[in-house]
Amino acid sequence: MRILITGASGLLGGRLANHLHQQKKYILTMLSRNAEEHDCLKNYGSVININWEDQNQLNNILKNIDVVVHASGPSAQQCSNDPINQISLYKKYTQNLLKAIKSNQISKVILLSSIHVYSENPEGYIDEESSLTNNHPYALSKIAVEDLFNKYPRSDTKLYILRLSNCYGYPITKSENCWDLFVNNICKMSIKNDSLIINNNPYDKRDFLPISYFCEIISQIIKNNKIKNGLYNLTSGETMELIEFSNYIKNIVNKIYNKTLQISYNKNYNKTDLFTLSNNKILSQLPEISINHEEEVKELSSSIYPSGFSE
Repeated sequence: MRILITGASGLLGGRLANHLHQQKKYILTMLSRNAEEHDCLKNYGSVININWEDQNQLNNILKNIDVVVHASGPSAQQCSNDPINQISLYKKYTQNLLKAIKSNQISKVILLSSIHVYSENPEGYIDEESSLTNNHPYALSKIAVEDLFNKYPRSDTKLYILRLSNCYGYPITKSENCWDLFVNNICKMSIKNDSLIINNNPYDKRDFLPISYFCEIISQIIKNNKIKNGLYNLTSGETMELIEFSNYIKNIVNKIYNKTLQISYNKNYNKTDLFTLSNNKILSQLPEISINHEEEVKELSSSIYPSGFSE
C-alpha cells in the first residue's frame, strides 16, 4: 500500500512517517516545503519538495497513491500573525490537493483538524455534533478546510476528519514549534533546568493526547476497511488541569533521573470551567487501542539530551 503524508516535516507528520515505516508494509511518500532540512525523513521513504501552486506536480505525485494523510497546515501562531493570508493559502493548497485526489483513485483521505474549532473557552460535554464557535484564526482555518472536505463530491474515496486534542510527544524531525507545546516544554524544563515553571493559569484544563495513540489510530484507519468514514474527535476523553499533569510529569522524571523537582506557579488564578471532549465515537470503532501517557512522557524526556532536538 502506498501512503502520502503532507506536512511530513512537522511533529505529527514526522512521527506518523516513523510509525508507519516501522510496520514494514507501506511505501511512503512525504511532502514538505523544506525537505532538504529534514534528512531523517529519507529513512522512511521518498521525500518531495512540494510546490502547492503546481497542480501538475500534485497530480503526478498522487498517481498510484492509495491513502493520503493531510497533516500540513499553518500553526496557531502563524494564523495569529497573518490570519487572512494563512487561512487563504491553507484553503487554496487543500483545494489543489483535493483536485489531485479527485483525478486519481485514492481509497482513503485523512484530514487532521483540531478540537479548537469548538470553543476558545470550552465547557460542558462536547461531541462531534457540538457547535463551532471559536473565532480564533487557527480555528477558522481548520473550519474552512473541513468545509472543503465536507463539500467533496461523493465518490469511492472515504474521507475522515480527525479533530485532535492537545497532542504531545517526542519529535522525529527538528520541528520548529515542537518545544512550544505545554507538555513538551515542561519536560524540557524538567530535564535541562531541574525545575518546572507554569507561566499561564495552572488551573486551565486540557485534554492531553500522546502522539503514539494518534499514530496507532491513523494506522488502524489505514488498514481497517470496516471503520466508517466521517468526522471523529480524537481525544483522551479526560481533561486535566495543567498543574495536575505537571505533577504527573514531575513524578515520572523524578523516578527516571532521581531528581527532586519543584513546580512553580501563580496560585492567584481562578479555576476554569469543566469540560469533556467526547471520544465515544472513535472508541465505538476502535475500542481496543489504549492510551499510554507514561510511556510517551518517558520517551519524550529521554529524547531531550541525546536526540539533538533540545535546543
